[in-house]
Amino acid sequence: MNPRLLRILLFSAISLSVLLAVWIVDRSEQAHYQERVRSIVLRRTSGVRAQLEGALNRRLFFNRGLVAHVATNPNITQSEFEVLAEILVAQQAGIRSLQLAKNSVVSHIHPLKGNEVAMGRDLLKSPARRPAVERSIETERLVVGGPTELLQGGIALIGYTPIFLKPAKPSDAATYWGLAMTVIDLEPLLREAGVIEGTHRLRLAIRGKDGVGATGDVFFGEGNLFESNPVLADISFPNGSWQMAAAPMSGWDSLAPGTWKLRFGGCFLVLMIAVLAWVLAREPERLQQAVNRATVALAESETRLRTLAKLSPVGLFHADTEGRCLYVSEHWCEVSGFSAEEAKGDGWVRSVHPEDRERIVNGWAEAVRTGQSFEAEFRLQHPGGKTIWVFGQSVAEMDESGKVTGHVGAATNITERKDAEAEASRHQAELAHVLRLSTMGEMASGIAHELNQPLTAIVNYSRGSIIRLGQRGADSDSALIEVLEHISNLAVRAGDIIRRLRSFVRKEEPKRVLVQLNGVVREAMHFFEEEARRAEIALQLELSREDIWVLADSVQIEQVVLNLVRNGLEALSGNGHESGLLSIKTAALDQHLVQVAVRDNGKGIPEAALPHIFDPFFTTRPGGMGVGLSISRSIVEAHGGDIHVVNNSDGGCTFQFTLPVRNGANADDA
Repeated sequence: MNPRLLRILLFSAISLSVLLAVWIVDRSEQAHYQERVRSIVLRRTSGVRAQLEGALNRRLFFNRGLVAHVATNPNITQSEFEVLAEILVAQQAGIRSLQLAKNSVVSHIHPLKGNEVAMGRDLLKSPARRPAVERSIETERLVVGGPTELLQGGIALIGYTPIFLKPAKPSDAATYWGLAMTVIDLEPLLREAGVIEGTHRLRLAIRGKDGVGATGDVFFGEGNLFESNPVLADISFPNGSWQMAAAPMSGWDSLAPGTWKLRFGGCFLVLMIAVLAWVLAREPERLQQAVNRATVALAESETRLRTLAKLSPVGLFHADTEGRCLYVSEHWCEVSGFSAEEAKGDGWVRSVHPEDRERIVNGWAEAVRTGQSFEAEFRLQHPGGKTIWVFGQSVAEMDESGKVTGHVGAATNITERKDAEAEASRHQAELAHVLRLSTMGEMASGIAHELNQPLTAIVNYSRGSIIRLGQRGADSDSALIEVLEHISNLAVRAGDIIRRLRSFVRKEEPKRVLVQLNGVVREAMHFFEEEARRAEIALQLELSREDIWVLADSVQIEQVVLNLVRNGLEALSGNGHESGLLSIKTAALDQHLVQVAVRDNGKGIPEAALPHIFDPFFTTRPGGMGVGLSISRSIVEAHGGDIHVVNNSDGGCTFQFTLPVRNGANADDA
């Protein structure tokens, strides 16, 4: 072959190799940059989604209270409704109004002022509201309608929950009463969740009007955002969902930093090689000198490529036609924890996580056999045990005839993206936990209704027995009469607790009377005497010598004492403590306040958990629901008192709560 042609082919091959190397590095850099940007968008979108779901579900929760109340009081008046609704609305900002629609016609509204135009409106005759109303009635579940434009002005979401009255006979069908509705202002909701003017620096759009998910209309943001390869997140709520699209403010097409330097350097190097080849082709007599310069340029090129590989944020590798590793970059070694020498041949296989190894080895073998490209996500396991997620990709090198001469590729670290996906999954699990607990009120109301009847029968039978035994006048029956009286008293007390439970579920005001605090504490302690004895835990009462009177609901205050004593017993049981001691102390702090303290000598509460111990759904016990202390705080604060916890210097912790005192003249006045 002509020597001149050989030189041209040689330098052409060198130029193509340089271009290929630059292209691989550039492609890997862009892929890594886009993965990093997408993981950031995913993490920020997950945060916005969680905030929006929480804000919406907190507001929809009020429908349950309305349904429970109307189901037991179907003849509720407007004034009664306003008292109930005012208490609910005060607990949450962003509620436009609470409404009832008897027979699907708006019949009760709070606040009525400013919403008079909605009174008497037939929802089934409104084209905008009818689909959501019909779906709510058919499914007998809460349905979120809208966003829709209100007659009184503004854009709002409306939560519709059907109300069915329990039949008199079990065989009869439930009677449809109407609807409970929560009207939620859209803009404050989106602003609270950070969708509007948030710090996430994202372009956002939401679709799924009337809660129909991805098939619904876009009601926030630009609809074309869903067509631009966005990050998608489903926003879930009872019986429906929305879909949110997110993208960077600058779009997805931005280039990674340093891209133009890499491309310019590669093109400049190819240009220099081309010029050198042209000069050598035109001046054969200077062949030796040109060869020397080409050798130097080739060495510099190799050094430069190795430098680029070293600086690249992705791990590069090169394999022969059989798939055996010939070279790995320094960054690949940092990611995998293996040296370049250990990776050669088939040594790189040992860096793949055992659970992914078979899949990756088979996939790589198939790509080598067919000469196709290879892409896969898998884990690398450091010799020390650390696990790294990577995205591996490769292409086949081919000569002019199309024959495979080797394989080049890269491994991109995607651990940050995988962590973001795991965090998003955790948020979904937490939300599902909150939604499951939101049905607790309805379950408690049903249990209270079912148990109240047999307890009433116990009272009637025991009192009848007392009367009959009393008529016989037998002295030997006095002990039996005393036992039956005790049974009757316990049944009456249990029925009273159940009635108070139903009242608590319906959000009714507690019945407060003057009660002797020491008596309430003693009554609560009866429940734990046997349990404490079996667990070898000493119960110690340090009650005030003087009677302390408080204006309170005795059942609720007893519930607080039960919760605190129960926590203390669980802290002492099964922890290997040799001398478990639980003390309950009452004392007047001054003329206005009395304090109840429950102290144990267990392990105490971790310092990190102390600020959150009274938060709803927070617990330090495996399997705990995290509602007992939150409910206790609500009861104490509703009585005008305060509750807190401290760790003891000698071990264990002390829960203390205060209540206003009604002693002496104050008691008489009450």
